[in-house]
Amino acid sequence: MRVLCVNPSALPLTTASDPSGLMVEAISEKALFAGAAALRENRLLPVFLVGRADGSDVLTLKATLQRLRATGFQGPVLVICGAGAAAASLLNAGADDVLAWPASGADLMARLNAVMRRIHGVSRPEVQIGSMTFHLDGRHPEIGQNSVRISRREYEILQFLALNAGRVVSKAAIYDALYSLSAEPPFEKIIDVYICRLRTKLARDLPPGEVLIETVAGRGYRLPPAQTLCPDPALAIA
Repeated sequence: MRVLCVNPSALPLTTASDPSGLMVEAISEKALFAGAAALRENRLLPVFLVGRADGSDVLTLKATLQRLRATGFQGPVLVICGAGAAAASLLNAGADDVLAWPASGADLMARLNAVMRRIHGVSRPEVQIGSMTFHLDGRHPEIGQNSVRISRREYEILQFLALNAGRVVSKAAIYDALYSLSAEPPFEKIIDVYICRLRTKLARDLPPGEVLIETVAGRGYRLPPAQTLCPDPALAIA
C-alpha cells in the first residue's frame, strides 16, 4: 500500500518497499500542504507523521495534524512517536492511530488496514463481491478455491473499487489515489491498462457470464455491491 511519509528518515523501515507491503514515499511537510487540495477527497492514501523517538516534538506533531485536518483531508493519518508522547492529545487532534517506537512494518500495516476498514465501514478483513473474496490485508483475491495473482498496483486499484463496492469510482479518483504528489506520475491512461489486466486475470476463474469490473460510460468503474457475510448462521436475521 502506498503511503506518504513526513520525516521518513525516522521511520523504522529500511527500504522504500517494505516486505510488509508498504510503499513509503517521502514528502516534506511543505509539499504535503502544497498538495492538500489534491488530497482532500482522497480517503485511500494514508499519511504517516513520524516524530522523534524521545517524544519531544509531540506539540509539533499535534499542530501538523490539526493543520492537515483543517484542509479537509479525510484520509487515514497514523502517527509514530516516542513512548512518552501523549497519545490522547494526538488522537484528539485528528490522528486515526498512534504507535510508539519501535514499530515494525508488519505492525504498521496491520494498524493501517484496521483504520482503512473503519473509514470505509467494513468490519471484516475480507469483502465478498460476487464470486470474488477480496482480502484487505494484502493477500491475493480468491475466486472459488483459486488465488488470483495480481501485481501491487493492480491490488491497490481493486482495493479502491472493493472499498467502494456498488458505487462508481472515477478514473481520476483511482489515479489520484495511486499517484497524487508523485514526483514522476505516469499518464492517466495507465489506469485503463491496469483495469484491462485485472479483468483478464479475474475472468480466468469467474463463472461464465459474471462480470466484476463494470465500465460506467463517462463516469468510471464499479464493482457489484458487497455481500453481507455472517460467520455464524445462528446470528443471521430471518
